[in-house]
Amino acid sequence: MTKTLLTGAILFLACLAGRAQTQDSIPAQAVRYAADKFPFTRLINTEFRYDAPYNYKPQLNGADLPKGRVTQLYQARVSANVNFIKSKQWVFSTGLFYNFIHAEVEGGSFDPVRQTNDLHYFAAGLSLTHFSTVFGKMAIFSASAIPTGGSDGFERITGLASATLVLKANATTKMTLGLLAIVDPASIVPVVPTFSYEHHFKGGWVLDVILPQRVFIKRDMFRDGRLSVGTELSTTSFYLNGFNNSSKTYMFNQMELMNGLTYEHYFLKGFVGTLKTGYKYIASSRISEINKKFDNYVFKAASNGTFYINLGLSYNL
Repeated sequence: MTKTLLTGAILFLACLAGRAQTQDSIPAQAVRYAADKFPFTRLINTEFRYDAPYNYKPQLNGADLPKGRVTQLYQARVSANVNFIKSKQWVFSTGLFYNFIHAEVEGGSFDPVRQTNDLHYFAAGLSLTHFSTVFGKMAIFSASAIPTGGSDGFERITGLASATLVLKANATTKMTLGLLAIVDPASIVPVVPTFSYEHHFKGGWVLDVILPQRVFIKRDMFRDGRLSVGTELSTTSFYLNGFNNSSKTYMFNQMELMNGLTYEHYFLKGFVGTLKTGYKYIASSRISEINKKFDNYVFKAASNGTFYINLGLSYNL
């Protein structure tokens, strides 16, 4: 949810600035058509992801557990983004997210009784965004409150605040720089610098960089398709109650780098079908008590990488 709000704000600003500041020979209607086919933030988006089996080496309270293997893992994700109020200077919006996770493991489980798990995670973000001018350049200021929960209902609220400045925006290059403040005791760092850069090369290739979230090279294919090659940061999270026979609430957080190909195809005036596949590198898997620091964990696992496939369908007005 944090990734979606952050990158959505950066790209939304860059797109608005690009439309306002473009002064070149490309017809405005052609630019608008290309942008509208594959918007970053979509009204409704659904995804189904399957990960091939992989091995992992777990630790509980610093003690090694027997090696384990994830034999089945798939996720079904649904998200929605709605603007309630939108003007030249203000946007009040909400983002809704739900993730269903089915996992089956052999050995090495942090819960040896439950080798098959059906897990739920949801988040709802309320965001207020203000567009202004700083040093003669367009700027965006945004604040968000994000309630989250899981199988046992609502768990906690976190927050985000960001400031982003558009350094450059025309038909070939868009560049922004900003800061993101994370209101969450469990966050690794309280403030994160953000940077986005998009450049259109001759021949149709596009470099799309949004740090710290993704790096892609993109190219339109056919009339209504787009191919992307690169890597993006993804997370899998869910709450755990009764973990390790405790009455406290814990949270599982896994950070993943998804390296591979993405193909998107526009059809029926608003629908986009998506196919993603490649190799997933798992940077970290940890379980910690909620609102405790990221490095104050009770469980961690060193996991092998694995191949994945992701099918998606989205709709935008």
